[in-house]
Amino acid sequence: MYNICKIMQEKGITDPDSDEAIECCLDCPEPKCLLEMDQSQGRRVSSGKKALMAIRLHKSGLSVAEIAKIMRKSIRQIQRYLEKENA
Repeated sequence: MYNICKIMQEKGITDPDSDEAIECCLDCPEPKCLLEMDQSQGRRVSSGKKALMAIRLHKSGLSVAEIAKIMRKSIRQIQRYLEKENA
């Protein structure tokens, strides 16, 4: 079962792993991920999706520190996401 937030639903996105969904996440107007807010039901953004978001942001020219700020993660966590790309 895929986890789709209300923003994705409003945009008609059905596959959270699609390019359109990733772009939606990167341009999300919410201050905190809606999927992560619903942890009581076990719905979280997968590590793989977060890594993909970090990789795309890095390829767009952002620094690790900038990505960490955008994604609200530590610099080290962003480095781990980026290491998956180079593995």
